[in-house]
Amino acid sequence: MRILLATGIDALDKSITGELSRRGVEVFGDFYHRESLLSLAREKGADVVVLSPHLPGQADTVELVKELRMAGLRVILLPGRWDDKKAVDLARDAAALGVYDIVWDPVSPEAVINRVLNPATLAGADLEPGGEVPEMGAGKPENKVPFWRKLFRKKISPGDSTARTITDGKPESASLETVSGKEQVKSRDNSGDSGMGTVSDGLPAESMPGRYEAVPARRDHGKPGLFNVLLVGDRAKKLVSGVAARGWRVADNSSVPPDVAVVDAELLPSVQGSLHCPVIVFSSGRLSEWFSLVDSGVPIACSSDACLALAAGFLKNGHNRNVRLENRDEKALPAPAVLSPSRRRGFVIAFYSGAQGYQGKTVLAVNTAVLLAERSLSVCLVDLDTDKAGLTALCGFSEDNPPPVDLIGCASGALPAEGPAGVKLVPAPIRNPGWFPDPRQAEMLVAGLAAEYDAVVLDFGARIASPAVVAALKSCDRVFLVSTPMRSALTAVARFRGRGLVDVGGEKVAAVINRVGVRGGISPRDAARLLGVDGQFFEVPEDPAVVRAENEALEGGVYSPPVLKKKSLIRPALLAMLDRACRKKEVELC
Repeated sequence: MRILLATGIDALDKSITGELSRRGVEVFGDFYHRESLLSLAREKGADVVVLSPHLPGQADTVELVKELRMAGLRVILLPGRWDDKKAVDLARDAAALGVYDIVWDPVSPEAVINRVLNPATLAGADLEPGGEVPEMGAGKPENKVPFWRKLFRKKISPGDSTARTITDGKPESASLETVSGKEQVKSRDNSGDSGMGTVSDGLPAESMPGRYEAVPARRDHGKPGLFNVLLVGDRAKKLVSGVAARGWRVADNSSVPPDVAVVDAELLPSVQGSLHCPVIVFSSGRLSEWFSLVDSGVPIACSSDACLALAAGFLKNGHNRNVRLENRDEKALPAPAVLSPSRRRGFVIAFYSGAQGYQGKTVLAVNTAVLLAERSLSVCLVDLDTDKAGLTALCGFSEDNPPPVDLIGCASGALPAEGPAGVKLVPAPIRNPGWFPDPRQAEMLVAGLAAEYDAVVLDFGARIASPAVVAALKSCDRVFLVSTPMRSALTAVARFRGRGLVDVGGEKVAAVINRVGVRGGISPRDAARLLGVDGQFFEVPEDPAVVRAENEALEGGVYSPPVLKKKSLIRPALLAMLDRACRKKEVELC
Protein backbone atom coordinates (compact mmCIF):
# COMPACT_ATOMS: atom_id res chain seq x y z
CA MET A 1 0.00 0.00 0.00
CA ARG A 2 1.31 3.45 -0.99
CA ILE A 3 0.25 6.55 0.90
CA LEU A 4 0.50 10.12 -0.41
CA LEU A 5 0.49 12.78 2.33
CA ALA A 6 -0.91 16.11 1.15
CA THR A 7 -1.99 17.88 4.32
CA GLY A 8 0.10 21.03 3.92
CA ILE A 9 1.39 20.57 7.49
CA ASP A 10 5.03 19.49 7.44
CA ALA A 11 5.26 18.43 11.07
CA LEU A 12 2.18 16.23 10.82
CA ASP A 13 3.37 14.66 7.56
CA LYS A 14 6.79 13.86 9.01
CA SER A 15 5.31 12.23 12.10
CA ILE A 16 2.92 10.08 10.06
CA THR A 17 5.68 9.18 7.61
CA GLY A 18 7.98 7.99 10.39
CA GLU A 19 5.40 5.71 11.99
CA LEU A 20 3.98 4.23 8.79
CA SER A 21 7.49 3.60 7.46
CA ARG A 22 8.23 1.58 10.61
CA ARG A 23 5.13 -0.49 9.81
CA GLY A 24 6.42 -1.25 6.34
CA VAL A 25 4.02 1.11 4.51
CA GLU A 26 5.45 3.14 1.62
CA VAL A 27 4.80 6.84 2.19
CA PHE A 28 5.39 9.90 0.03
CA GLY A 29 5.35 12.99 2.23
CA ASP A 30 6.87 15.70 0.08
CA PHE A 31 5.15 19.06 -0.27
CA TYR A 32 2.65 19.17 -3.15
CA HIS A 33 0.31 21.72 -4.69
CA ARG A 34 -3.34 20.94 -5.38
CA GLU A 35 -3.01 21.36 -9.12
CA SER A 36 -0.36 18.65 -9.42
CA LEU A 37 -1.71 16.27 -6.78
CA LEU A 38 -3.62 13.90 -9.07
CA SER A 39 -0.80 13.53 -11.59
CA LEU A 40 1.71 12.92 -8.79
CA ALA A 41 -0.58 10.35 -7.18
CA ARG A 42 -0.71 8.48 -10.48
CA GLU A 43 3.04 8.81 -10.98
CA LYS A 44 3.78 7.41 -7.53
CA GLY A 45 1.17 4.67 -7.84
CA ALA A 46 -0.57 5.83 -4.65
CA ASP A 47 -3.49 3.91 -3.19
CA VAL A 48 -4.48 6.42 -0.48
CA VAL A 49 -4.25 10.22 -0.31
CA VAL A 50 -4.36 12.09 3.02
CA LEU A 51 -5.73 15.52 2.15
CA SER A 52 -6.54 18.75 3.98
CA PRO A 53 -7.70 22.21 2.83
CA HIS A 54 -4.31 23.56 3.97
CA LEU A 55 -2.64 22.11 0.89
CA PRO A 56 -1.61 25.16 -1.19
CA GLY A 57 -3.26 25.81 -4.52
CA GLN A 58 -6.30 27.32 -6.21
CA ALA A 59 -8.25 24.16 -7.04
CA ASP A 60 -11.53 23.64 -5.17
CA THR A 61 -11.14 20.98 -2.48
CA VAL A 62 -14.39 19.17 -3.35
CA GLU A 63 -13.45 19.07 -7.04
CA LEU A 64 -10.04 17.73 -6.08
CA VAL A 65 -11.65 15.01 -3.97
CA LYS A 66 -13.93 14.11 -6.88
CA GLU A 67 -10.94 13.78 -9.24
CA LEU A 68 -9.10 11.56 -6.77
CA ARG A 69 -12.13 9.33 -6.22
CA MET A 70 -12.79 8.99 -9.95
CA ALA A 71 -9.16 7.91 -10.34
CA GLY A 72 -9.89 5.06 -7.92
CA LEU A 73 -8.02 6.52 -4.93
CA ARG A 74 -9.16 6.30 -1.33
CA VAL A 75 -9.12 9.71 0.36
CA ILE A 76 -8.61 10.44 4.05
CA LEU A 77 -9.89 13.96 4.65
CA LEU A 78 -8.82 16.38 7.38
CA PRO A 79 -11.56 19.03 6.96
CA GLY A 80 -10.89 21.20 10.04
CA ARG A 81 -12.92 21.87 13.18
CA TRP A 82 -16.38 20.70 14.22
CA ASP A 83 -17.56 24.28 14.79
CA ASP A 84 -16.48 25.51 11.34
CA LYS A 85 -19.45 25.35 8.97
CA LYS A 86 -17.18 25.25 5.91
CA ALA A 87 -15.37 22.24 7.35
CA VAL A 88 -18.66 20.44 8.09
CA ASP A 89 -19.97 21.18 4.57
CA LEU A 90 -16.70 19.93 3.09
CA ALA A 91 -16.97 16.66 5.04
CA ARG A 92 -20.54 16.10 3.87
CA ASP A 93 -19.71 16.87 0.25
CA ALA A 94 -16.77 14.47 0.44
CA ALA A 95 -18.95 11.76 1.98
CA ALA A 96 -21.30 12.07 -0.99
CA LEU A 97 -18.31 11.14 -3.14
CA GLY A 98 -17.56 8.05 -1.05
CA VAL A 99 -15.05 9.56 1.42
CA TYR A 100 -15.80 8.19 4.89
CA ASP A 101 -12.35 8.50 6.46
CA ILE A 102 -12.81 11.86 8.22
CA VAL A 103 -10.37 13.10 10.90
CA TRP A 104 -11.42 16.30 12.68
CA ASP A 105 -9.30 18.87 14.50
CA PRO A 106 -7.34 18.57 16.69
CA VAL A 107 -5.63 16.06 14.40
CA SER A 108 -3.27 13.51 15.91
CA PRO A 109 -0.90 11.34 13.85
CA GLU A 110 -2.39 8.24 15.50
CA ALA A 111 -5.91 9.10 14.35
CA VAL A 112 -4.72 9.49 10.75
CA ILE A 113 -2.70 6.26 10.93
CA ASN A 114 -5.74 4.44 12.30
CA ARG A 115 -7.80 5.58 9.32
CA VAL A 116 -5.02 4.58 6.92
CA LEU A 117 -4.91 1.03 8.27
CA ASN A 118 -8.61 0.70 9.19
CA PRO A 119 -10.88 2.32 6.56
CA ALA A 120 -14.16 3.68 7.87
CA THR A 121 -17.62 2.79 6.56
CA LEU A 122 -20.48 5.21 5.99
CA ALA A 123 -21.96 4.09 9.31
CA GLY A 124 -18.66 4.81 11.08
CA ALA A 125 -17.94 8.15 9.43
CA ASP A 126 -17.96 11.25 11.64
CA LEU A 127 -20.12 13.62 9.62
CA GLU A 128 -22.40 15.38 12.10
CA PRO A 129 -21.24 18.24 14.38
CA GLY A 130 -21.62 17.65 18.08
CA GLY A 131 -20.38 14.07 18.00
CA GLU A 132 -17.44 12.89 20.01
CA VAL A 133 -14.22 13.01 18.01
CA PRO A 134 -12.46 9.66 18.38
CA GLU A 135 -8.91 9.93 19.69
CA MET A 136 -6.68 6.93 19.74
CA GLY A 137 -4.25 7.91 22.42
CA ALA A 138 -6.26 9.71 25.04
CA GLY A 139 -7.74 6.95 27.13
CA LYS A 140 -9.86 8.46 29.92
CA PRO A 141 -9.22 7.29 33.49
CA GLU A 142 -11.82 4.78 34.59
CA ASN A 143 -12.68 3.40 37.98
CA LYS A 144 -13.23 -0.05 36.53
CA VAL A 145 -10.51 -1.22 34.18
CA PRO A 146 -11.83 -3.26 31.22
CA PHE A 147 -10.57 -6.81 31.06
CA TRP A 148 -8.66 -6.38 27.82
CA ARG A 149 -6.54 -3.61 29.40
CA LYS A 150 -5.18 -6.14 31.89
CA LEU A 151 -3.84 -8.32 29.09
CA PHE A 152 -0.95 -6.04 28.21
CA ARG A 153 1.84 -4.09 29.80
CA LYS A 154 3.40 -1.42 27.68
CA LYS A 155 7.17 -1.09 27.75
CA ILE A 156 8.88 1.72 25.84
CA SER A 157 12.63 1.48 25.53
CA PRO A 158 14.68 4.64 26.09
CA GLY A 159 15.06 6.56 22.87
CA ASP A 160 12.03 5.02 21.19
CA SER A 161 10.20 7.61 19.15
CA THR A 162 6.43 7.78 19.10
CA ALA A 163 3.84 8.68 16.52
CA ARG A 164 2.73 11.48 18.85
CA THR A 165 6.19 13.04 18.88
CA ILE A 166 6.56 15.79 16.32
CA THR A 167 9.85 17.25 15.17
CA ASP A 168 10.60 19.14 18.34
CA GLY A 169 10.15 16.00 20.44
CA LYS A 170 7.05 17.20 22.30
CA PRO A 171 4.14 14.78 22.51
CA GLU A 172 1.38 16.78 20.91
CA SER A 173 -1.69 16.64 18.69
CA ALA A 174 -1.57 18.69 15.51
CA SER A 175 -4.40 21.03 14.61
CA LEU A 176 -5.26 22.38 11.20
CA GLU A 177 -5.66 25.91 12.57
CA THR A 178 -2.84 28.14 11.39
CA VAL A 179 -1.58 31.54 12.52
CA SER A 180 0.72 33.44 10.15
CA GLY A 181 1.36 30.24 8.23
CA LYS A 182 2.47 28.28 11.31
CA GLU A 183 0.56 25.42 12.82
CA GLN A 184 -1.00 25.89 16.21
CA VAL A 185 -0.21 22.74 18.15
CA LYS A 186 -2.56 21.73 20.93
CA SER A 187 -1.41 19.59 23.82
CA ARG A 188 -3.40 16.60 24.89
CA ASP A 189 -3.56 14.99 28.27
CA ASN A 190 -1.70 11.71 28.04
CA SER A 191 -2.97 10.32 31.26
CA GLY A 192 -4.49 6.85 31.30
CA ASP A 193 -3.92 3.58 32.96
CA SER A 194 -2.36 1.88 29.97
CA GLY A 195 -1.90 4.32 27.14
CA MET A 196 -4.52 2.43 25.18
CA GLY A 197 -7.63 4.07 23.76
CA THR A 198 -10.66 2.88 21.84
CA VAL A 199 -11.56 3.84 18.33
CA SER A 200 -15.10 4.48 17.24
CA ASP A 201 -15.96 0.85 16.57
CA GLY A 202 -15.05 -0.17 20.10
CA LEU A 203 -11.80 -1.95 19.26
CA PRO A 204 -8.71 -1.17 21.34
CA ALA A 205 -6.00 0.59 19.41
CA GLU A 206 -2.35 1.30 20.13
CA SER A 207 -1.99 4.91 21.16
CA MET A 208 1.76 5.03 20.60
CA PRO A 209 4.21 2.78 18.82
CA GLY A 210 7.02 1.19 20.76
CA ARG A 211 7.97 -2.18 22.16
CA TYR A 212 5.33 -4.35 23.77
CA GLU A 213 6.06 -7.13 26.19
CA ALA A 214 4.20 -10.23 25.11
CA VAL A 215 1.44 -11.03 27.59
CA PRO A 216 -0.85 -13.34 25.58
CA ALA A 217 -4.33 -14.12 26.76
CA ARG A 218 -4.50 -17.60 28.32
CA ARG A 219 -7.00 -19.26 26.06
CA ASP A 220 -7.68 -22.91 25.58
CA HIS A 221 -5.48 -24.03 28.46
CA GLY A 222 -2.69 -21.60 27.78
CA LYS A 223 -2.43 -21.90 24.00
CA PRO A 224 -1.91 -18.37 22.72
CA GLY A 225 -3.01 -17.15 19.32
CA LEU A 226 -6.26 -19.15 19.07
CA PHE A 227 -9.16 -17.04 17.84
CA ASN A 228 -12.32 -16.94 19.96
CA VAL A 229 -15.70 -16.70 18.20
CA LEU A 230 -18.79 -15.86 20.24
CA LEU A 231 -22.05 -17.38 18.94
CA VAL A 232 -25.28 -15.78 20.17
CA GLY A 233 -28.64 -17.30 19.20
CA ASP A 234 -29.92 -20.54 17.73
CA ARG A 235 -28.88 -19.82 14.14
CA ALA A 236 -25.43 -18.64 15.22
CA LYS A 237 -24.87 -21.77 17.32
CA LYS A 238 -25.27 -23.91 14.21
CA LEU A 239 -21.85 -22.58 13.18
CA VAL A 240 -20.05 -24.58 15.89
CA SER A 241 -18.75 -27.24 13.50
CA GLY A 242 -17.69 -24.62 10.93
CA VAL A 243 -15.83 -22.65 13.60
CA ALA A 244 -14.01 -25.78 14.76
CA ALA A 245 -13.18 -26.81 11.18
CA ARG A 246 -11.31 -23.52 10.70
CA GLY A 247 -9.24 -24.03 13.83
CA TRP A 248 -11.06 -21.39 15.85
CA ARG A 249 -12.58 -21.81 19.31
CA VAL A 250 -16.15 -21.14 20.40
CA ALA A 251 -15.98 -18.57 23.22
CA ASP A 252 -17.86 -20.28 26.03
CA ASN A 253 -16.10 -18.63 28.95
CA SER A 254 -17.12 -15.09 29.88
CA SER A 255 -13.62 -14.38 31.18
CA VAL A 256 -12.16 -14.77 27.70
CA PRO A 257 -12.95 -11.82 25.39
CA PRO A 258 -14.11 -12.84 21.91
CA ASP A 259 -12.30 -11.73 18.78
CA VAL A 260 -15.51 -11.68 16.73
CA ALA A 261 -19.19 -12.33 17.50
CA VAL A 262 -21.95 -13.81 15.34
CA VAL A 263 -25.38 -12.77 16.61
CA ASP A 264 -28.89 -13.70 15.48
CA ALA A 265 -30.57 -10.61 14.03
CA GLU A 266 -33.41 -10.54 16.54
CA LEU A 267 -30.94 -10.64 19.47
CA LEU A 268 -28.70 -7.82 18.25
CA PRO A 269 -30.38 -4.97 20.23
CA SER A 270 -30.00 -6.86 23.50
CA VAL A 271 -26.26 -7.55 23.17
CA GLN A 272 -24.82 -4.87 20.90
CA GLY A 273 -23.93 -2.47 23.71
CA SER A 274 -22.09 -5.12 25.71
CA LEU A 275 -19.85 -6.47 22.92
CA HIS A 276 -16.42 -4.93 22.34
CA CYS A 277 -15.46 -6.81 19.21
CA PRO A 278 -16.54 -6.96 15.56
CA VAL A 279 -20.15 -8.16 15.24
CA ILE A 280 -21.73 -10.07 12.35
CA VAL A 281 -25.52 -10.33 12.16
CA PHE A 282 -26.88 -13.72 11.12
CA SER A 283 -30.17 -12.91 9.42
CA SER A 284 -33.05 -15.24 8.69
CA GLY A 285 -33.17 -13.58 5.26
CA ARG A 286 -36.54 -11.89 5.61
CA LEU A 287 -36.63 -8.63 3.68
CA SER A 288 -38.36 -6.83 6.56
CA GLU A 289 -35.46 -7.84 8.81
CA TRP A 290 -32.95 -6.23 6.45
CA PHE A 291 -34.97 -3.02 6.39
CA SER A 292 -34.62 -2.73 10.17
CA LEU A 293 -30.87 -3.42 10.04
CA VAL A 294 -29.77 -1.59 6.90
CA ASP A 295 -28.65 1.54 8.82
CA SER A 296 -27.00 -0.32 11.71
CA GLY A 297 -23.56 -0.32 10.10
CA VAL A 298 -23.17 -4.00 11.06
CA PRO A 299 -22.36 -6.62 8.37
CA ILE A 300 -25.33 -8.89 7.62
CA ALA A 301 -25.08 -12.45 6.35
CA CYS A 302 -27.82 -14.89 5.42
CA SER A 303 -25.91 -18.16 5.31
CA SER A 304 -23.40 -20.09 7.38
CA ASP A 305 -20.72 -19.77 4.73
CA ALA A 306 -21.22 -16.00 4.52
CA CYS A 307 -20.93 -15.65 8.31
CA LEU A 308 -17.71 -17.64 8.44
CA ALA A 309 -16.26 -15.75 5.48
CA LEU A 310 -16.95 -12.42 7.19
CA ALA A 311 -15.44 -13.70 10.43
CA ALA A 312 -12.33 -14.83 8.56
CA GLY A 313 -12.06 -11.38 7.01
CA PHE A 314 -12.16 -9.68 10.40
CA LEU A 315 -9.56 -12.03 11.88
CA LYS A 316 -7.30 -11.88 8.81
CA ASN A 317 -7.27 -8.08 8.91
CA GLY A 318 -5.80 -8.02 12.36
CA HIS A 319 -8.79 -7.57 14.64
CA ASN A 320 -7.48 -10.15 17.11
CA ARG A 321 -6.73 -7.97 20.09
CA ASN A 322 -5.67 -10.52 22.67
CA VAL A 323 -1.97 -10.73 21.75
CA ARG A 324 0.57 -7.92 21.50
CA LEU A 325 4.00 -8.36 19.98
CA GLU A 326 7.25 -8.08 21.81
CA ASN A 327 8.86 -6.47 18.77
CA ARG A 328 7.81 -4.98 15.50
CA ASP A 329 8.02 -8.09 13.35
CA GLU A 330 6.58 -6.94 10.02
CA LYS A 331 5.45 -10.45 9.15
CA ALA A 332 3.28 -10.56 12.24
CA LEU A 333 1.61 -7.19 11.65
CA PRO A 334 -1.91 -7.10 10.20
CA ALA A 335 -2.02 -6.76 6.44
CA PRO A 336 -2.54 -3.14 5.43
CA ALA A 337 -5.89 -2.12 4.04
CA VAL A 338 -6.19 -2.20 0.26
CA LEU A 339 -8.08 0.08 -2.08
CA SER A 340 -11.69 -0.92 -2.60
CA PRO A 341 -14.91 0.81 -3.62
CA SER A 342 -17.00 2.59 -1.02
CA ARG A 343 -18.29 0.36 1.75
CA ARG A 344 -21.87 -0.69 1.03
CA ARG A 345 -24.86 0.50 3.02
CA GLY A 346 -27.72 -0.49 0.70
CA PHE A 347 -28.39 -3.50 -1.51
CA VAL A 348 -28.33 -3.62 -5.30
CA ILE A 349 -30.86 -5.32 -7.58
CA ALA A 350 -30.47 -5.65 -11.36
CA PHE A 351 -32.94 -6.52 -14.10
CA TYR A 352 -31.24 -8.03 -17.14
CA SER A 353 -32.36 -10.05 -20.14
CA GLY A 354 -29.89 -10.28 -23.00
CA ALA A 355 -32.79 -10.73 -25.43
CA GLN A 356 -34.10 -8.22 -27.94
CA GLY A 357 -37.76 -7.24 -27.96
CA TYR A 358 -40.11 -6.37 -25.14
CA GLN A 359 -39.31 -8.45 -22.07
CA GLY A 360 -40.66 -5.99 -19.51
CA LYS A 361 -37.40 -5.38 -17.61
CA THR A 362 -37.92 -1.63 -17.38
CA VAL A 363 -41.44 -1.91 -16.01
CA LEU A 364 -40.30 -4.46 -13.43
CA ALA A 365 -37.36 -2.26 -12.43
CA VAL A 366 -39.35 0.94 -11.93
CA ASN A 367 -42.20 -0.79 -10.09
CA THR A 368 -39.75 -2.65 -7.84
CA ALA A 369 -38.03 0.64 -7.01
CA VAL A 370 -41.35 2.31 -6.20
CA LEU A 371 -42.40 -0.64 -4.06
CA LEU A 372 -39.21 -0.36 -2.01
CA ALA A 373 -39.64 3.41 -1.67
CA GLU A 374 -43.16 2.81 -0.42
CA ARG A 375 -41.54 1.10 2.57
CA SER A 376 -39.71 4.31 3.50
CA LEU A 377 -36.42 3.25 1.95
CA SER A 378 -34.20 5.63 0.01
CA VAL A 379 -34.04 4.19 -3.51
CA CYS A 380 -32.06 5.07 -6.63
CA LEU A 381 -33.11 3.80 -10.06
CA VAL A 382 -30.44 3.64 -12.80
CA ASP A 383 -31.10 3.48 -16.55
CA LEU A 384 -28.25 1.44 -18.04
CA ASP A 385 -30.08 0.85 -21.30
CA THR A 386 -28.05 3.59 -22.94
CA ASP A 387 -29.06 2.56 -26.47
CA LYS A 388 -32.84 2.95 -26.08
CA ALA A 389 -33.14 4.89 -22.77
CA GLY A 390 -36.57 3.33 -22.20
CA LEU A 391 -36.61 4.00 -18.47
CA THR A 392 -35.57 7.61 -19.00
CA ALA A 393 -38.37 8.10 -21.53
CA LEU A 394 -40.86 6.43 -19.21
CA CYS A 395 -39.97 9.01 -16.55
CA GLY A 396 -40.83 11.87 -18.90
CA PHE A 397 -37.46 12.85 -20.40
CA SER A 398 -36.59 13.18 -24.07
CA GLU A 399 -34.23 15.07 -26.40
CA ASP A 400 -36.64 18.02 -26.25
CA ASN A 401 -36.92 17.70 -22.47
CA PRO A 402 -33.51 16.39 -21.36
CA PRO A 403 -32.91 15.42 -17.73
CA PRO A 404 -30.91 17.82 -15.52
CA VAL A 405 -28.24 15.15 -15.07
CA ASP A 406 -27.53 11.83 -16.74
CA LEU A 407 -25.42 8.70 -16.39
CA ILE A 408 -22.27 10.47 -17.56
CA GLY A 409 -22.66 13.17 -14.92
CA CYS A 410 -23.50 10.73 -12.13
CA ALA A 411 -20.47 8.62 -13.04
CA SER A 412 -18.44 11.78 -12.35
CA GLY A 413 -20.07 12.37 -8.97
CA ALA A 414 -23.21 14.39 -9.81
CA LEU A 415 -26.34 13.77 -7.76
CA PRO A 416 -29.23 11.81 -9.35
CA ALA A 417 -32.40 13.48 -10.62
CA GLU A 418 -35.92 13.13 -9.26
CA GLY A 419 -37.77 10.04 -10.46
CA PRO A 420 -41.30 8.68 -9.98
CA ALA A 421 -42.97 8.31 -6.57
CA GLY A 422 -40.06 9.59 -4.47
CA VAL A 423 -37.40 7.48 -6.23
CA LYS A 424 -34.12 9.07 -7.34
CA LEU A 425 -33.17 8.52 -10.97
CA VAL A 426 -29.93 8.25 -12.93
CA PRO A 427 -31.17 8.82 -16.51
CA ALA A 428 -29.48 7.42 -19.61
CA PRO A 429 -27.36 9.91 -21.63
CA ILE A 430 -29.99 10.87 -24.21
CA ARG A 431 -27.60 13.16 -26.08
CA ASN A 432 -24.84 10.54 -26.10
CA PRO A 433 -26.72 7.34 -27.02
CA GLY A 434 -24.77 4.14 -26.56
CA TRP A 435 -22.30 5.61 -24.05
CA PHE A 436 -21.52 3.15 -21.28
CA PRO A 437 -19.06 3.44 -18.39
CA ASP A 438 -15.88 1.40 -18.50
CA PRO A 439 -15.60 -1.53 -16.03
CA ARG A 440 -13.93 0.52 -13.29
CA GLN A 441 -16.40 3.39 -13.67
CA ALA A 442 -19.31 0.95 -13.56
CA GLU A 443 -18.00 -0.65 -10.38
CA MET A 444 -17.38 2.71 -8.71
CA LEU A 445 -20.78 4.06 -9.77
CA VAL A 446 -22.66 1.12 -8.27
CA ALA A 447 -20.54 1.19 -5.10
CA GLY A 448 -21.02 4.95 -4.67
CA LEU A 449 -24.81 4.75 -5.07
CA ALA A 450 -25.04 1.74 -2.76
CA ALA A 451 -23.16 3.74 -0.13
CA GLU A 452 -25.79 6.50 -0.31
CA TYR A 453 -29.09 4.67 -0.73
CA ASP A 454 -30.89 1.83 1.02
CA ALA A 455 -31.58 0.20 -2.34
CA VAL A 456 -30.26 0.61 -5.88
CA VAL A 457 -32.20 -0.82 -8.85
CA LEU A 458 -30.38 -1.19 -12.19
CA ASP A 459 -32.23 -1.51 -15.50
CA PHE A 460 -30.00 -2.98 -18.23
CA GLY A 461 -30.58 -2.98 -21.95
CA ALA A 462 -30.28 -5.92 -24.29
CA ARG A 463 -26.57 -5.32 -24.92
CA ILE A 464 -24.27 -8.30 -24.71
CA ALA A 465 -22.45 -9.13 -21.49
CA SER A 466 -19.46 -6.87 -22.14
CA PRO A 467 -16.72 -6.48 -19.48
CA ALA A 468 -18.38 -3.28 -18.24
CA VAL A 469 -21.80 -4.95 -18.01
CA VAL A 470 -20.31 -7.93 -16.18
CA ALA A 471 -18.49 -5.58 -13.78
CA ALA A 472 -21.79 -3.86 -12.93
CA LEU A 473 -23.65 -7.16 -12.57
CA LYS A 474 -20.91 -8.56 -10.30
CA SER A 475 -21.46 -5.56 -8.02
CA CYS A 476 -25.10 -6.54 -7.52
CA ASP A 477 -26.56 -8.52 -4.67
CA ARG A 478 -29.32 -10.00 -6.80
CA VAL A 479 -29.68 -10.22 -10.60
CA PHE A 480 -33.14 -10.93 -12.00
CA LEU A 481 -32.85 -12.57 -15.42
CA VAL A 482 -36.10 -11.61 -17.18
CA SER A 483 -37.87 -13.29 -20.08
CA THR A 484 -41.38 -13.50 -21.39
CA PRO A 485 -42.77 -17.04 -21.83
CA MET A 486 -42.21 -16.86 -25.61
CA ARG A 487 -39.86 -19.53 -27.00
CA SER A 488 -37.76 -17.10 -29.06
CA ALA A 489 -37.12 -14.88 -26.05
CA LEU A 490 -36.37 -17.83 -23.78
CA THR A 491 -33.79 -19.19 -26.21
CA ALA A 492 -31.94 -15.85 -26.33
CA VAL A 493 -31.99 -15.44 -22.56
CA ALA A 494 -30.81 -19.01 -22.07
CA ARG A 495 -27.75 -18.28 -24.22
CA PHE A 496 -26.72 -15.49 -21.85
CA ARG A 497 -27.39 -17.67 -18.86
CA GLY A 498 -24.99 -20.26 -20.21
CA ARG A 499 -22.23 -17.76 -21.08
CA GLY A 500 -22.44 -15.06 -18.47
CA LEU A 501 -23.35 -16.64 -15.16
CA VAL A 502 -19.86 -17.94 -14.41
CA ASP A 503 -18.44 -14.42 -14.35
CA VAL A 504 -21.44 -12.81 -12.64
CA GLY A 505 -21.90 -15.46 -9.97
CA GLY A 506 -24.68 -17.98 -10.57
CA GLU A 507 -25.89 -17.89 -6.98
CA LYS A 508 -26.90 -14.24 -7.41
CA VAL A 509 -29.10 -14.87 -10.45
CA ALA A 510 -32.82 -15.62 -10.26
CA ALA A 511 -35.04 -16.27 -13.29
CA VAL A 512 -38.21 -14.21 -13.73
CA ILE A 513 -40.90 -15.35 -16.18
CA ASN A 514 -42.68 -12.08 -16.96
CA ARG A 515 -46.13 -11.58 -18.53
CA VAL A 516 -47.31 -15.07 -17.61
CA GLY A 517 -50.61 -15.73 -19.41
CA VAL A 518 -49.82 -13.65 -22.50
CA ARG A 519 -51.18 -15.09 -25.75
CA GLY A 520 -48.70 -17.42 -27.41
CA GLY A 521 -46.69 -18.03 -24.25
CA ILE A 522 -45.83 -21.42 -22.81
CA SER A 523 -46.32 -22.43 -19.18
CA PRO A 524 -43.99 -20.89 -16.56
CA ARG A 525 -42.59 -24.31 -15.62
CA ASP A 526 -41.78 -25.17 -19.23
CA ALA A 527 -40.25 -21.71 -19.65
CA ALA A 528 -38.06 -22.28 -16.60
CA ARG A 529 -36.89 -25.60 -18.05
CA LEU A 530 -35.89 -23.89 -21.29
CA LEU A 531 -33.85 -21.43 -19.24
CA GLY A 532 -32.15 -24.32 -17.49
CA VAL A 533 -33.48 -23.33 -14.08
CA ASP A 534 -33.59 -26.39 -11.87
CA GLY A 535 -34.86 -24.75 -8.71
CA GLN A 536 -36.53 -21.48 -7.88
CA PHE A 537 -38.01 -19.14 -10.47
CA PHE A 538 -40.53 -16.31 -10.25
CA GLU A 539 -43.72 -15.56 -12.11
CA VAL A 540 -45.14 -12.12 -12.89
CA PRO A 541 -48.59 -12.20 -14.50
CA GLU A 542 -49.73 -10.27 -17.56
CA ASP A 543 -51.41 -7.13 -16.19
CA PRO A 544 -53.40 -4.77 -18.45
CA ALA A 545 -52.74 -1.93 -15.99
CA VAL A 546 -49.00 -2.17 -16.75
CA VAL A 547 -49.47 -1.62 -20.47
CA ARG A 548 -52.01 1.14 -19.85
CA ALA A 549 -49.71 3.08 -17.49
CA GLU A 550 -46.78 2.74 -19.89
CA ASN A 551 -48.77 3.99 -22.87
CA GLU A 552 -50.09 6.99 -20.92
CA ALA A 553 -46.55 8.00 -19.92
CA LEU A 554 -45.14 7.64 -23.42
CA GLU A 555 -47.98 9.74 -24.82
CA GLY A 556 -46.87 12.67 -22.69
CA GLY A 557 -48.47 11.92 -19.38
CA VAL A 558 -46.89 11.15 -16.00
CA TYR A 559 -46.04 7.53 -15.31
CA SER A 560 -48.27 6.16 -12.58
CA PRO A 561 -46.71 2.90 -11.31
CA PRO A 562 -49.46 0.26 -11.18
CA VAL A 563 -47.74 -1.44 -8.27
CA LEU A 564 -49.02 1.36 -6.01
CA LYS A 565 -52.58 0.18 -6.60
CA LYS A 566 -53.53 -2.39 -4.00
CA LYS A 567 -55.54 -4.49 -6.47
CA SER A 568 -52.75 -4.56 -9.04
CA LEU A 569 -51.88 -8.02 -10.33
CA ILE A 570 -48.13 -7.37 -10.29
CA ARG A 571 -48.00 -5.97 -6.74
CA PRO A 572 -48.29 -9.32 -4.87
CA ALA A 573 -46.05 -10.96 -7.46
CA LEU A 574 -43.25 -8.41 -6.93
CA LEU A 575 -43.64 -8.51 -3.15
CA ALA A 576 -43.33 -12.29 -3.16
CA MET A 577 -40.39 -12.14 -5.59
CA LEU A 578 -38.44 -9.70 -3.41
CA ASP A 579 -39.10 -11.55 -0.20
CA ARG A 580 -38.33 -15.02 -1.54
CA ALA A 581 -35.34 -14.03 -3.65
CA CYS A 582 -33.72 -11.99 -0.93
CA ARG A 583 -34.29 -14.72 1.61
CA LYS A 584 -32.00 -16.91 -0.50
CA LYS A 585 -29.35 -14.23 -0.77
CA GLU A 586 -25.92 -15.25 0.47
CA VAL A 587 -23.93 -12.05 0.31
CA GLU A 588 -23.06 -9.35 2.81
CA LEU A 589 -25.26 -6.25 3.13
CA CYS A 590 -23.59 -3.21 4.93
